[in-house]
Amino acid sequence: MYDYNTTRSRLILKEYGRNIQKLMEQIAAIKDKTVRTQKAHSMVKLMEVVNPNAESLEKRWGDLFILSDYKLDIDSPNPKPIKRESSQLHYAHMPFVKLIRCKYYGRHMEALLKKITTLPTLKEQQQMLIAVGKLMRRFSSTWNNDYISNERMMEDIKRMIPDGTILDVEIIRTLPDEGANGQKFRNKYQVKASTAKK
Repeated sequence: MYDYNTTRSRLILKEYGRNIQKLMEQIAAIKDKTVRTQKAHSMVKLMEVVNPNAESLEKRWGDLFILSDYKLDIDSPNPKPIKRESSQLHYAHMPFVKLIRCKYYGRHMEALLKKITTLPTLKEQQQMLIAVGKLMRRFSSTWNNDYISNERMMEDIKRMIPDGTILDVEIIRTLPDEGANGQKFRNKYQVKASTAKK
């Protein structure tokens, strides 16, 4: 009889592969807790060989419990992790992963906008927002080959700043804006500024 992937049990942690998972199932089935604990220590060392990118020994112990569906009963040097829903497993053992609201601006744009909200004066906030707006447009043009309008930038900024945060995003309207055909339009703020100079 052939062993097809469709007939196998679900692969819990892909980074360790199916063989490690099978060994874990065998260890969990050992009746003697002392022997089970010894085998678990050996398994953690083997997991480091199989996946050298595992950040720490503590993480490997956590992964060991995940592989056993949290049913492993051993004397562990680290506390047993709390069971999470399967949909959360991927992010649960990868703490560096954070959902990004607007991926086309990069991972740090939200942090930068949050920092702007802490600036002491409105003028400083507006100056930084103008600089960030230019940066956002450059990122979008470089990585997506896509022009973003002032209106869209304002909407994206509102999505990225923390809920309840007050930020004068209207200042973004003062940036030169272009249409789909590349023609520059002057908004009411720029018209007022040019009229004032005359």
